[in-house]
Amino acid sequence: FADGRLEQTPIGTESGGNPYRVAVGDHVWTMSLDGALTRRDAATMEATAQLAFRESSRIAAAGDGLWVADALSGRVLRVDAATAEVVAEVSSGIRIAGPIWPSGGLGVLGGRARDFARIGNIDASTQLVWVADQDGRVLGIDPRSNEVVEEFDVPIEPDLVRAEGEHVLVVDREHGAILVLDAATGVEVLPVRPAARYVGAELHGGAVYIQDPDTG
Repeated sequence: FADGRLEQTPIGTESGGNPYRVAVGDHVWTMSLDGALTRRDAATMEATAQLAFRESSRIAAAGDGLWVADALSGRVLRVDAATAEVVAEVSSGIRIAGPIWPSGGLGVLGGRARDFARIGNIDASTQLVWVADQDGRVLGIDPRSNEVVEEFDVPIEPDLVRAEGEHVLVVDREHGAILVLDAATGVEVLPVRPAARYVGAELHGGAVYIQDPDTG
């Protein structure tokens, strides 16, 4: 914002299209679908660092950096925001499946068949970093130790996870299933709610917001 007006600055055309964007401190980070992670100055949008990761990997912002869910290996990588260096790698135990020919939907780069990890989305908005395992688990990583300290089994195939306060939202967008867990115990607070399909979902202020693919 400048003088009460919203300024929109074009970031450019990242190869692979449809980049993920998060803000950390004075920087904006973008991740393209082909794995190019770029740090940009929030005031000028000029690139100040760039790293290469696996295609289709998701990112999440934390207080001191970023977390990357490697879509091909299933590892979770921690990036220091100041140095733009990978400072930790976390083994998730998530299974590798394939070869898969992706359609290009739901944040995955299409175009050719290859092996993919069953890792979904990642969220770092609470004390733990939460990772979705599409084989029916949700993992919580402690950023102090860079280790998995929570593992909850869920009755769906989650590709999206969101956390807020004491709750973790778990979503299978492709098959249309959503539930909310107690972050400390893994107990279902909101049981599975089926639907035809979900585009997206969020937790905010103790409520769940769901985007309908038909009406928007």
